[in-house]
Amino acid sequence: MSIRYYISFKIAFIFTILWVTTIAKSFKKTQYSNGTVVCADGSPTLTVSLDTLYPNPSGANSCLAPAVLCAWQCDQDMNCTNFNYKEYMGICEMFHYTPSDCAITAGCQHVQVGKTYEWAII
Repeated sequence: MSIRYYISFKIAFIFTILWVTTIAKSFKKTQYSNGTVVCADGSPTLTVSLDTLYPNPSGANSCLAPAVLCAWQCDQDMNCTNFNYKEYMGICEMFHYTPSDCAITAGCQHVQVGKTYEWAII
C-alpha cells in the first residue's frame, strides 16, 4: 500500500460520523377524554411496596411524590411497560404487558410507559 492511500484511508476514518442513540423511558398517565384517571384492571407481573423503595416517601422530610418512586422502579425494569400506583395501599403494580381493561378506582392511577429516542452525531 502506498503512503498516499494510507493517508487517505486515515483521513476518511477520522471523518467517519458516529451516531449515538440514547433511549429514555417516558411516562403518561392513562385517562379518559374527560380527564378522569383510570387504573389497569389486569393482574400485575410484580407488586412492590413503597416501603421497600428508597428513599422512603413517608419520611417527614421527604418531598418526593410516591408515584415518582413507582416510575423510578419501572425505569429500572427493562420489561416494564405499564404500572399502577395505588396510593391507598402504598404499592406499585408493574406490568410486563399492556393491560386491556381499565376502570375508575379511587386512589389509583395507571401510567403507560413509552420510549424516547435521542440521536446525536459525534
